[in-house]
Amino acid sequence: RSSDLKKLKSWKDKASQTPLLVRYNFKIGFFQEIRKDYITALSHYQAAFDALLSIKATDANVQELKVVASIISYRICRIHLVKLEAKESINHFSKHLRSYYNLAGNAALMFEHLAWIENQ
Repeated sequence: RSSDLKKLKSWKDKASQTPLLVRYNFKIGFFQEIRKDYITALSHYQAAFDALLSIKATDANVQELKVVASIISYRICRIHLVKLEAKESINHFSKHLRSYYNLAGNAALMFEHLAWIENQ
């Protein structure tokens, strides 16, 4: 019984830390971007994007994940373009689409997924 409680507590802590890690890295990346420290901003945005990929998508959160991923991906691509790194920008955008293209979520909300693809 005690070991079950520890496992549950450990799982709960890990599950709640990943969204906070995404938020933290996005904020630091944004502040570094304002300071025009694009290298540090890019590393934090990429850490946020990678952490977001590790969150399990469910019907309840799939739209939220795609919207947040789109915002982070936009910032990453923008920094690459500011640094005149068009190829890296294209590579990241392709990775973004590959990662979220098949996450449609609930079949009744397919129109939202198609609208997301159109906006990309």
